[in-house]
Amino acid sequence: MHYFAGAEFLILVYEGKPVGRLYASRQREDWLVVDIGLMPAHQGKGTGGALLAELLAAAERCRARSVMLHVEQRNVRAHKLYRKLGFRDGPLEGCHRLMRWRVPAGDAQLNIA
Repeated sequence: MHYFAGAEFLILVYEGKPVGRLYASRQREDWLVVDIGLMPAHQGKGTGGALLAELLAAAERCRARSVMLHVEQRNVRAHKLYRKLGFRDGPLEGCHRLMRWRVPAGDAQLNIA
């Protein structure tokens, strides 16, 4: 994948079986969730929210500035989850809206040495 060279592509496994994926770029101070998806049987059970909560906690620990993602405008369930986690609406880009979660003030201190 040329656009997100160096991004992590993770397969989510539950009881030995793949249940979803997470494709994320954590190489800069502004992290990007390129793609996240769960198999239908694992949606609506808190798995996606828990996964994203862990990613946000990691962003804080790594002193990132923000985490961004794109959500399809018609995906009301995902949009609601992202807002619940603290993501805020950004610009509409085609049929997707950019959303951004910012590390709480005082926690985002980049090490520039």
